[in-house]
Amino acid sequence: GIGMTLRENVFKKVVGFSNAEMDRFSTASLITRSTNDIQQIQMVSVMLLRMVAYAPILGIGGVLKVVQTGAGMGWIIVLAIIVIIGYVLLLMSSAMPKFKLMQKLVDRINLVSREILTGLSVIRAFGREDTEEERFDAANKDLTKTTLFTNRVMTFMMPGMMMIMNVLTVGIVWFGAKKIDAGSMQVGAMTAFITYAMMIVMSFLMLTMMSIMLPRA
Repeated sequence: GIGMTLRENVFKKVVGFSNAEMDRFSTASLITRSTNDIQQIQMVSVMLLRMVAYAPILGIGGVLKVVQTGAGMGWIIVLAIIVIIGYVLLLMSSAMPKFKLMQKLVDRINLVSREILTGLSVIRAFGREDTEEERFDAANKDLTKTTLFTNRVMTFMMPGMMMIMNVLTVGIVWFGAKKIDAGSMQVGAMTAFITYAMMIVMSFLMLTMMSIMLPRA
């Protein structure tokens, strides 16, 4: 699979590093690149195959069906899509710097853990258990705070999306009811329009889910 191939290639590359290159990247960083980063790439690859290939088909199909209904309310869907994109960009602008920082913090906690495990006998001999525990605790707290921040930001993603979808439905019903009252639209056409609108919005929701994974990969 992708993960196995990447790990093999990374291992072969790292084995051929010179001492200067090893000092430049650090052992802790290389461990993270070989484990956590490859796992993230593997997850994104699965998401790409499952969602990104399916979402355009769903979206294009929904657009074609909306055009066929001739409801004249396509502007509502366009407005909803613009709001979704703006909302996602707002969240990502807040979370993206923290995602980058998380990579460095993971490297640091790996470095501290490796140093403690490697020098465990020396640490015990000099009675520095408390000091090393404080070092690890500090690195762990920094990573925890950053992870909590990014997760809290991302928790606003789905509620916001659901709110947009519900407002979209209400908007379609509101303007559709006026058209029905005027006799220019049938109830069945409005129901079909809502269904197709949800298809289009769902395709964008799938793509926004990818926006959560891509920065970490």
